[in-house]
Amino acid sequence: MRTSTLIILAAIGATLDAAPASAAETGLERRIVIAAGGGYPGSGGVFLAARLRYLPKIPFALEINLYAPYGFGIAFPLDVYRGERLRIHAFDLGVFEDLPWLKVSHSEVDRFFDVTIGCGIEWNVFGDHVFSLDWRAFLADPSKVPFRYGNYAVPLYKDALAGGQIWLGYVFDLD
Repeated sequence: MRTSTLIILAAIGATLDAAPASAAETGLERRIVIAAGGGYPGSGGVFLAARLRYLPKIPFALEINLYAPYGFGIAFPLDVYRGERLRIHAFDLGVFEDLPWLKVSHSEVDRFFDVTIGCGIEWNVFGDHVFSLDWRAFLADPSKVPFRYGNYAVPLYKDALAGGQIWLGYVFDLD
């Protein structure tokens, strides 16, 4: 249910026209996100991310993230709506390297990395105060896990999608 709601939100955002870029909204945008949350049973932590965007020409951001205490990754959030006070990003594809002794989901599954998918919003509530709400699912390495675990991989992926991580955070604009 939660996943379908997020997909609908992303689809609605994709149909909206982005606000035209002002003179101040051009060039390299640098943001830091600090968030807390969790999801999958027994997992929770602090999410830290640096997001770089080249406004207004490129809709993707480069995100380098740390999900303490689980590991680190890189993702490419896609802005489907960019307004004056609200930004919606979807299809946040990336890779995540779990620490060997601690996995975000399914520690019993041997894998080299996780593929992440997700979406989120950044909302400028007032002044320079921007809050974020992000959702990410951590899927065990799809290039190897289905071949090694066979039909057992399907419930693993469904479980990973249902137990996606939700973080509520604050965004620091470095510009």
